[in-house]
Amino acid sequence: MTYMTKNTPVEDLLKEIARLRNQIDQLKHHSKKNTEKRSKIRADWKTRYNKLKYKLFKKDQLVYGKNLHIQRIKAKAMRSSRVWRKEGYNHAMKRIVVNHYKVKHLASFLFKTSTVMEIYKLDMREYSFILWAGRYDFFCVIDFHTKYAVA
Repeated sequence: MTYMTKNTPVEDLLKEIARLRNQIDQLKHHSKKNTEKRSKIRADWKTRYNKLKYKLFKKDQLVYGKNLHIQRIKAKAMRSSRVWRKEGYNHAMKRIVVNHYKVKHLASFLFKTSTVMEIYKLDMREYSFILWAGRYDFFCVIDFHTKYAVA
């Protein structure tokens, strides 16, 4: 670029105008080309982003479905374990020979207890265990074979 004054000849001014117009056209073309390039890059990026976003969405759906399935399985297991526990308790209660017994005539019971404990030389804990275990039918005689058992 040359320095222009009011005395610069017209031919030089016209050359400078042509050069500047040419430069403006080049810059417009370059800007348009860059804009097209950027818009294409943005469009490609957006399509890739949307594809990955959709994949992530599908994975999240799958994880949510699996978590829901796990929660339902846990709930079913809890319900069935509750049923099994109740069934097991009822079964155990049926195995008890007498499950509703009370001691009638407490004084005679204690006298008999004392007599039996003297005969077999048992203390109160051992005898109470034998009384407790006698309520159940799944204890057998072999379970009570100790040094205190009668031969």
